Amino acid sequence: MDSRTLLIDPASSSAERTFFRIPQGLKFYASRVRLLNFNILNNSQQPIYFGPRGIYQIVRKISLLSLAGSEIDRIQQMDLLAIKMLHLSNSSQYSLARQLMQNMCVSVTAPSSSQIELTEAQGKGDATKIQAYIDITFALAYLRARNICDEGYTLQIEWETDPIISGIPGGYSFSTFPCLALDECLSGEPVDAGSQFVFTTTVGDRLFVPTVDSSGNSIELQVRLNAFFNQYISNFYYTLDYNPETNVASNPYHLAYASPQEQMELVVDGRKIMIWKGVDTQAKKLAMLDDFSGDVCLPGYAPALWGVGAGLPGYATGSKFGLTNPNTGVLMNGTMSYGCIKVEQFVQIDLSVYYSFLGTGGSYEEPCFLNYFAEVLRAYNKDTDTVMFVQQRNSTIES
Repeated sequence: MDSRTLLIDPASSSAERTFFRIPQGLKFYASRVRLLNFNILNNSQQPIYFGPRGIYQIVRKISLLSLAGSEIDRIQQMDLLAIKMLHLSNSSQYSLARQLMQNMCVSVTAPSSSQIELTEAQGKGDATKIQAYIDITFALAYLRARNICDEGYTLQIEWETDPIISGIPGGYSFSTFPCLALDECLSGEPVDAGSQFVFTTTVGDRLFVPTVDSSGNSIELQVRLNAFFNQYISNFYYTLDYNPETNVASNPYHLAYASPQEQMELVVDGRKIMIWKGVDTQAKKLAMLDDFSGDVCLPGYAPALWGVGAGLPGYATGSKFGLTNPNTGVLMNGTMSYGCIKVEQFVQIDLSVYYSFLGTGGSYEEPCFLNYFAEVLRAYNKDTDTVMFVQQRNSTIES
């Protein structure tokens, strides 16, 4: 296929958001939409190091709109991109992901047949300036559902300006504002046939989890989610944005913490998705993520489980197994525990979440949140410029 790369400067840009206009009639490959040619600078000259979300940690929201202003697709839950990055193989994590995605190191090497170690070295990928690259197609399912587009769009990126959430102490700025790179189609390939396209978009939020002050008590959450009424859900993801070990909500690297005796149940229209107690072990949680979302690359098993190695004979009290990142000091033990439950059905009445874990004691003075995000079926008609969620009516699917 013949193509050439076009660089489009932003129509408008500020520290909060950036807009790009893709002109109507420009044939481009939807699989190669990205932002490049810019650096991220730390305003306080401190080293920059991102967590599992990587470069997307500085992004609050990505939206793709039609020229008439209809929002076709969007993403606000960057933890989903963290999970998608984990689907890359160990070799890709080592050679490509750390350079392009800037995500926390998860690749390992094996110095011997009985030993593994992180490929991250002191000072590697840890600088006051980062050459940035943001893959828009990687983030938006609508573009992944298309091949060649020519309708014209508006692309909006909202930047995360809170230093605590962005993970960059002192805040950040751009050396120059990003430019949009598109691969223009120069061959005779036609634009995608048909007027309507169906894809999965991400809908989610975070739930406040009430906490207790003493150990041995169950911390429980029971919530009915009305936002998914009459919608088709594919996968339902969840992460705990709270460290149950230290009882601290501060999480600059946006780690997905594991918790003791964690249990998750989903009830759709009064029926349990899973029998017995749902996802009630961390082994089952990891297995379902691997089965339903895709193979995941983790530096050993410790990052997905709670307190691996703690309390074993011959080890210091409270000591745990896991690899330590030399640039952050983060022990990779119970820090990358992502949950995934396959729903694959319409929600005709309501979707309810039953979540609990064991309190570990101490003072719970800071809020505890359960982040959730679901893949919901969505449709866009480019002829009528209408967007809606796929719904079920009278035993038939309409969109």
